[in-house]
Amino acid sequence: MTSTKSGKIVYTERAFEQDADLAMGNDIVRALVELITNADDAYGSNEGGIEVVVTRSAGKPVSVAVGDRAKGLTPADLEACFGVLGAKTSGFAEGERVRGLFGRGAKDTAAFGRTVFETIKDDVYAVFELARSGAWTSESR
Repeated sequence: MTSTKSGKIVYTERAFEQDADLAMGNDIVRALVELITNADDAYGSNEGGIEVVVTRSAGKPVSVAVGDRAKGLTPADLEACFGVLGAKTSGFAEGERVRGLFGRGAKDTAAFGRTVFETIKDDVYAVFELARSGAWTSESR
């Protein structure tokens, strides 16, 4: 008797952590390059600054923030960009001059711990928090 099954590979929290760890290689510079590149791409052909802030406590860095004042994202776009692996959200597929390609880079920064993305667009503030496990929460007001 023949038996046929089909399914879809399950991507677990452990796999998310392992992939993020491999991508970042325990090298904060990789994370900084990813976040600074994303901020730069957000400006497109417009000019603007990118701010990098390192907060230290007891002589050790405890947080790193990368900020821009570019185009911003709606709450739905924030979830689409940072809540989905492999999505085509950077504009690369549509021919935009951006460096995003695989739809996972900024998410991999969670290898270092909780990652927070904040944005304001059309007078709506939104925040997306991503845990090392890949679990996320989103809020807008």
